[in-house]
Amino acid sequence: MVCRLLPDTRPIRFYERGQPYFEFTNFAEYPIQLHGITWPTSEHYFQAQKFVGTPYEEQVRNLPSARDAFEFSRRPEVSQWLRSDWEKVKLDVMYKALLAKFSQHGTLRDMLVKTGNRQLIEHTSRDSYWGDGGDGHGQNNLGQLLMKVRSELSSSKSDNVVGKGISGATNIFSAFVSVKTFLLAAAHGRIRRIGAVCWPRVVHAFTTGVASWWLLYRRNLNKININFEWRHDCVLRMNMQRHTVNSRCKTMM
Repeated sequence: MVCRLLPDTRPIRFYERGQPYFEFTNFAEYPIQLHGITWPTSEHYFQAQKFVGTPYEEQVRNLPSARDAFEFSRRPEVSQWLRSDWEKVKLDVMYKALLAKFSQHGTLRDMLVKTGNRQLIEHTSRDSYWGDGGDGHGQNNLGQLLMKVRSELSSSKSDNVVGKGISGATNIFSAFVSVKTFLLAAAHGRIRRIGAVCWPRVVHAFTTGVASWWLLYRRNLNKININFEWRHDCVLRMNMQRHTVNSRCKTMM
C-alpha cells in the first residue's frame, strides 16, 4: 500500500496583524520601488495614486504608517482632489503595487509562490470590495489580484530555471564542437601551436555548461524536455561557434 500526501487545497484567509499571512495585506511594512520613488508600503502607493499630480500625492507618501495613508485619503477636505478616473484604474493600480511588492522581496515572493493553487482570501467584515465581507459574499478583489501575481511570478521563475538549463546545455554542445574543430585542425597540421585564444574558450564553455547542469541536478530539474525549436537554435549556435574557432585558429598559422 502506497501512501501519498495530497496537496493542501484549503483556502488561505488573511487580514489580522500577527496572524499567518499578514504579509499579504497592504499594511505589512514592506517598501516598494515604483516610478523611481520608494514607497513605505504598498498601501502608501495605492492611496497616493488617488491624488496623482497634486501636492497630496507626496504628502501621503511621507505619512508615518499605512493606516495613516488609508485614513488620510478619506478626509472630506481632500476628496475633491480625487482623480476622476479612479474607479476605472484602481484595480490596475493595486495590481502594479502588489507585483512590485512580491517581486522586489524574495521572502514574500517565495511565500506567495509556495501557496500553490490555494485560494487567497482577505477575510474581513470591514470590506466587501477588496475582502470577502466576512461571510464570503464579498468580491475579494485583493485575493484575486494576489493569485494573479502568484501565477505570473510562478511562470517567470520556471522560465528562468529552464532558461539557465538551456544555456548550460548550449555551452556544453558548443564546447564539444570547439574541441572537435580544434582537434581536426591539429590533425591536419593547420595549427602549429596551441594559442591563447582557442583552448581557454573551449575550457570556459565546457566548465560553464557543466556548472549550469549541476545546479539543475541539485534542484531535481535535470530532466528537461527540450523541444525542436531549441534544438534548431542549438545547431545554429554550434555552427556559429565552429566558424568562430576556425576563423581565430587560421589567424594563428
